[in-house]
Amino acid sequence: MPGRHSSSADTTEYIYIAEEAPRGKHTRMRGRRRRENPVGRAAKVGIAGVVAAAVAGSISYGAVSMVTRSSSTGTASAIDIAAPARSSDNRASRAGGYCARTGPGQARVEQYLATQTAKFGQVTMDATQDGTDCAAIRKFQTAVALPTVTGFADDATAEIADRLYGSSPASCQADATTTTVCVDLTRQTLWVMRTGSVVFAPVVVRTGGKGLKTPVGQFEISEKKTLTTSSEYGTKLPYWERFYQDFGLHAADTSFYSDESAGGSHGCVNLLASDAKAVYGLTEVGTQVHVFGNKSGT
Repeated sequence: MPGRHSSSADTTEYIYIAEEAPRGKHTRMRGRRRRENPVGRAAKVGIAGVVAAAVAGSISYGAVSMVTRSSSTGTASAIDIAAPARSSDNRASRAGGYCARTGPGQARVEQYLATQTAKFGQVTMDATQDGTDCAAIRKFQTAVALPTVTGFADDATAEIADRLYGSSPASCQADATTTTVCVDLTRQTLWVMRTGSVVFAPVVVRTGGKGLKTPVGQFEISEKKTLTTSSEYGTKLPYWERFYQDFGLHAADTSFYSDESAGGSHGCVNLLASDAKAVYGLTEVGTQVHVFGNKSGT
């Protein structure tokens, strides 16, 4: 769905494709709504009772344990919140649990991370989880903006690791004398090469969905704008880099892993914001863009 975009620094209007907007309507990802705890009041009453009893000197840890066992309905009890064992950081406790578990994708994630130790830290390629592996996996999950960051090598983490590990510089057929942006539609990844060497390692991208395929071929960047706005949807397009007709590279404004994004973009190559900024700094008008491969389902 082509629309028009303009920049505050340039009053000329240009045609572009609004990637993140569903046809006929632009929507943005909403933050999670905080749900009210249905047993919150009961928990508060329970806490009040425990505190009162403690002040009166009539409660012991044995009695507290009885309160815990009597909670058979799944409702929050006073001891669920007030027990000394719960006073530690629950997030750290959960992370520690994941760090003690070997995930189904452990070997695949380790295989990729072993090639990126400068970015994510050391890993041991033994298909077994340990604290060092867990820390590196958490950094990786954060870098690719996975919705769950635990350090556990689950299938979703392994799938992304496979895509990045399988991205071959040779497949781009980049010009050895200049800078080339490489877009692998099959693996949904992008990297940058300069004079035959990779200067920006593969990162995840989102390209056109069914009926809105990102064009394949060898192109050149013809326009760069640090910020462009859709006049049709009002959507911000940071780090816009046009490479063919209405198609370009730019930062996405929705999660790659949301239901809204499952089908892909409207044809452009969407990047995570930090990646879009980095690529923008490596290119100029005239930089080559090689798009190759075939995205499944398109």
